[in-house]
Amino acid sequence: MMQKPPISIIIPTLNEEENIIQCIENVNLSFPNCEIIVVDGGSIDKTVELAYKLPVKLFKSRPGRGRQCRVGAEAATSDVFVFLHVDSVLPEGAISLLMEQFIKPELSVATFSVLYDGPQKRYRFFEWAAQFESIFTTYGDQGIVIARDFFMNHVAFPENDLFEDVAFFQKARRKTKIHKLKIPILTSIRRFENKGFFKMTILNTFLMFAYLLGVKTSILHRIYYK
Repeated sequence: MMQKPPISIIIPTLNEEENIIQCIENVNLSFPNCEIIVVDGGSIDKTVELAYKLPVKLFKSRPGRGRQCRVGAEAATSDVFVFLHVDSVLPEGAISLLMEQFIKPELSVATFSVLYDGPQKRYRFFEWAAQFESIFTTYGDQGIVIARDFFMNHVAFPENDLFEDVAFFQKARRKTKIHKLKIPILTSIRRFENKGFFKMTILNTFLMFAYLLGVKTSILHRIYYK
């Protein structure tokens, strides 16, 4: 009987031809011998073409990070899932640290310790805030580590068009504590820098409060990607 991989890495993609190869190379260094699942949400660039040549299991889905993560989880075979953004980078050998810190009966959900790949001091504030666990400081770009059984029974990703990670963590908090692992994950600042840091921060804050007030995520998605 084929041995189960220790961890399943699930990566949603959409038009990521510039990042997909580097991402998979990093994952192979961070999590050797693990199962890598890429779920594409309808890329119109070369993301899928490049992914076919990489040592991954490739699936396709309707667009939406939550939907894509659900497809990946349904295909995964290990007892621990790690959901990663394609532009996130983990240290080589992260699997050993993960096995030490997460694989305990009392842990069901965790994130990594976030670092941003920009030298500006404003990102150091974000890093400091991310060490605290709350609805305003815990997001999918920090990576999500979750036990398979807990995911399947309690907190499968919602079909939200936006803030699927926020909704995911809201559900998880009702069942368990979300832990912050002492494993650094380097997160890209490309969206902040492309749109403007302060403009992006104000937009994100506005959208978060609109979401908490009950505005439909389909509307928020249109505003975010306008």
